[in-house]
Amino acid sequence: MKKDNSVVDEKTFINADGIMFRSISLLFRSAPVLASLTFLLVALASAVDADKIIVLRGGTVAEIGQHAELMAKNGLYRTMFDTQAEKYRT
Repeated sequence: MKKDNSVVDEKTFINADGIMFRSISLLFRSAPVLASLTFLLVALASAVDADKIIVLRGGTVAEIGQHAELMAKNGLYRTMFDTQAEKYRT
């Protein structure tokens, strides 16, 4: 069976709230054998449940992993995630 792949950028969901965005993500996760979905994200909180996160810097791959792995590395992903999260803590 051929596996479908879809690529969606964040601008597609610019008017969607977090609940809708998460619902769409969960829908694709419920049928991982039939389809895969690639999100191009700027809002890193949306990537927490991703199977694989690829962090780009200057057009090249800087880090690859799942959220917990990348947070533990204390690298670029952690810095960007913490910076974005800070605006919601205040």
